[in-house]
Amino acid sequence: MPSRSTSSTPRTIRELAAALRSGETTPHALLDEALTHARGLETQLNAYLRFTPDLARKQADAALQELRERPERASPL
Repeated sequence: MPSRSTSSTPRTIRELAAALRSGETTPHALLDEALTHARGLETQLNAYLRFTPDLARKQADAALQELRERPERASPL
């Protein structure tokens, strides 16, 4: 049975937000974890009509910029 976790150390959204703001992690690091997890499950679930990692990377770039410019408003979502 596949794990429902997207990380080897599952964290809440509040914990992720704090980790992003402190620099403990980055949007790109979280994205890499999520993409690895999704790719690992895709053969079992066949859940994606279109898999768009390039778009996700652009969104991670935008999130990183937002985090640098306005950390108090940046969302981990």
